[in-house]
Amino acid sequence: MAGTVTNLAFLGRLVAHRDFAAGDLDTGLIERDLDTLGGDPAPSPGVLTQSAIIAAGLWEARDPMTGFTLWIPLERDIALEPVDVRLTVQGPGDLVAAVDGRQVQCRRTAEGRWFFDGEMAVNWVRHGDRITLFDGTGQIVRIIDPLERADASGPVGSIEAPMPGKVTKVHVAAGDKVTAGQRLVVLEAMKMEHGLRAPRDGVVAEIMAAEGDQVEAGMALVRLEGEPDA
Repeated sequence: MAGTVTNLAFLGRLVAHRDFAAGDLDTGLIERDLDTLGGDPAPSPGVLTQSAIIAAGLWEARDPMTGFTLWIPLERDIALEPVDVRLTVQGPGDLVAAVDGRQVQCRRTAEGRWFFDGEMAVNWVRHGDRITLFDGTGQIVRIIDPLERADASGPVGSIEAPMPGKVTKVHVAAGDKVTAGQRLVVLEAMKMEHGLRAPRDGVVAEIMAAEGDQVEAGMALVRLEGEPDA
């Protein structure tokens, strides 16, 4: 467990406020500047990088073959809330993270301590798809399932493979009427079967993959007719 919810982040912003620091206090301070004082602080690039490494299963990786590919470093895209992180794995404990346009250098020492741009990693705990990082305020970062993102992509005309895999089942045919959430295709990836569902009501215009096909991430598998009614 990560402990109880606190207002430490709010109190930290309050004591750092310019009026508080200047001693210019009154009972209306918080209400006047609620936009600055309220809300959750955005996770730092270091916190997001640490979360991505944890989500990728690389936190404790010691295998000398970690990150090995022919000729080029291994790249992995990790979907987080609120921002995605791309990890370039150059070897065990040697990574570069791309976070919202910024590069973060990641190093893991022989003692197992991680550093991000020279700053030591913070303590953390994972529960399901959420990681709590104890950076002084208790940041919570959610790991996004790429299949969930595909299902929630909104009113689009095609259903795409969220990752490389093999089509094991096609449940519909061209001309079939489908409803939002209906399973259309089953994709086998990472030794698991994943059901891809219709993002909206509609009619199947075209089946673009057959059972047994190997597909790449982003490949369209099913196309729906037109756009949804307004």
